[in-house]
Amino acid sequence: MPTFQNLIPKSVEGAPPIGRIVNIEFPSFEAAETFETSPEALAAGEIRHRTATSRIFVVEGWKPHRRDP
Repeated sequence: MPTFQNLIPKSVEGAPPIGRIVNIEFPSFEAAETFETSPEALAAGEIRHRTATSRIFVVEGWKPHRRDP
């Protein structure tokens, strides 16, 4: 899974994100949907909704660029 640390987002169009950006990789679109409806994610969502403003996107088909060894 790609890890991004200490990156400063540069907005190309629209307002840049404020605060943190979290990227979670799942093996499939269906796995992401299953996670979002799991009891653990729903419980975390309750806390997140009380304490933060968030935007969540599921993007299908993204593959990181991998260099040949």
